[in-house]
Formats: sequence, C-alpha cells, structure tokens
Amino acid sequence: MPSLYEDLARKLSANPGPSRGGGPRFDISVLLFNSRGALNELWLAADRHVRVPNSGSTAALREAVEALRPLFGDPSRQPPSP
Repeated sequence: MPSLYEDLARKLSANPGPSRGGGPRFDISVLLFNSRGALNELWLAADRHVRVPNSGSTAALREAVEALRPLFGDPSRQPPSP
C-alpha cells in the first residue's frame, strides 16, 4: 500500500497541470506545508548526523523520521495510534 505522499505524488504525476480549488497539487502543498516543522527537524537532525557522526544525533534523527512516518511510511506497517 503506498504512503499518503506516494499516493499524492502518483496523482500529481498523472495530472501535473494546475488545478483551481484543489486537486493533487494543492493537496501535496498542504501536506508539506503542514509538515514543515517536522521536515525542518529531519533536515537539522540529518545535517548534525552527517557533519558529526556518532555525536548522539541518532535519537534526534529517529524522532524526526517517526514524526514523518505517517506521511512517508507504508501505512500498512504503521504502529497503532495510542
């Protein structure tokens, strides 16, 4: 089963033109906009991990990945929500 992002990217690829008032282009922009904080945390953690390996940044990287898992991970393999 594709992730939410993969599903939207597939729809966008099938219909790449601009759409007014919705469609996959709008949906993917909202998805990424709403995830901007988590995406920034992922970037910062990955950057720390690459610049200073074994600096203890693995935990931050893991947290950032887990925050984005509902969007980019395989939904059939998601842990149940509390």
